Parts: sequence; C-alpha cells; structure tokens
Amino acid sequence: MANTKQNGTNLQESIVSTNEQIRQTIERNITNTQILNEIQAYLPKKKHAFSFVLSNDKKFGVFSWNTGKNDFPIKNIGLYVNNNKVVPTSLYGNPINYDRIYTIQNELGPPSYILGGFEDPSKTPHSYHLSAYLIRGGGIEETQAFPNGESTITLRCDGNDLEKCLKTKNGSLVSDSLYMAIAQQTISIENGEYVFD
Repeated sequence: MANTKQNGTNLQESIVSTNEQIRQTIERNITNTQILNEIQAYLPKKKHAFSFVLSNDKKFGVFSWNTGKNDFPIKNIGLYVNNNKVVPTSLYGNPINYDRIYTIQNELGPPSYILGGFEDPSKTPHSYHLSAYLIRGGGIEETQAFPNGESTITLRCDGNDLEKCLKTKNGSLVSDSLYMAIAQQTISIENGEYVFD
C-alpha cells in the first residue's frame, strides 16, 4: 500500500479496496490447520507489510497489517480452530501489531491465549499491549487473566531500552512468560497503564 501512487479519492478507494482484498483472501483461503502451519513456517522468512502469529497449540492465530489509513492504521483478523475448521473473527478493542501469542493451559477449562504487541513501537514511552482470550462455545471471548480482573492491559516502559524494561527478575523477557512476568513484577497503575516500578 505504501507504493500506491494515486491522489485524492482514487487513493482512498484503492486503500479501501486493497484492505478488503486482504481480508477476503485471509477469510476465504485459510480454512484448515495445515494452511495455518504453512503460513507460520513461511511468512516469518520473508519481509512483508503484515505479520502472522500462531499459538503453540496451533489453535489461535492473528494477522496484523498496516492499512495505509490514518483513522485505522492497523487491522487484525483472528483465526481460531473449531471442529477442525479455521474460523475468522474480529478481535476486541483497538487493533495492535501483535507479535506474540502465548498459551496458558488451564486445568479446569480451555486454555487462555495471551496476545502481545505494540500500537506503535517507534514511540516512547513504549506501550506493550496484552490481551487475553478463550476459545469457548464455538467462538472467542475475552478472559480476565490479568490483575484486577482485566482482560486487556498496557505495560508502559518509560526507558528507551524496551528489552531491558520488559525483563523479569530472572532475566527472561516478558514475552517468554507474559503472565508470570506480570505476576512477579512490582507494578503500579498510572492513567490506565501498568508501569514497572
């Protein structure tokens, strides 16, 4: 989309059309888990203007891409497995450039899927968003996996070194164990964002 060289109304129409084609391609063509696995294996090896992440159990994935639109710069499409078929779905909240999904097994019910990503990684302070979902009853739903019964939280890192900010006490990155990192860190809330003290 960045290469589109049109003006005014034609440019907007082209952007809308391109995004609709991307959505339709994903929703119509990704119909089974084999295709999900192939996308996961192939996509990271190439440089694309969109990303795909897949959970460890291969039952929940998310496409994210830059739309080229100012009012909605990011688009997500979630994909989950139901009765051995891949079902496309919208995600709750504002779209995020998701770069990770972690599966937290639950002995009493379905696993939780923790999605992590940046709204804009170029801005400081960095805001890393975490959203928790379940696959249940033939669909996805948010789940309260975070402190204070939240299903979505934002971690704010004031420093310029994002990797250092997201490290837990044992030295691993939050991305390696998102839920444990949140549970172990001393955090406070400022303006709706969790801040590591």
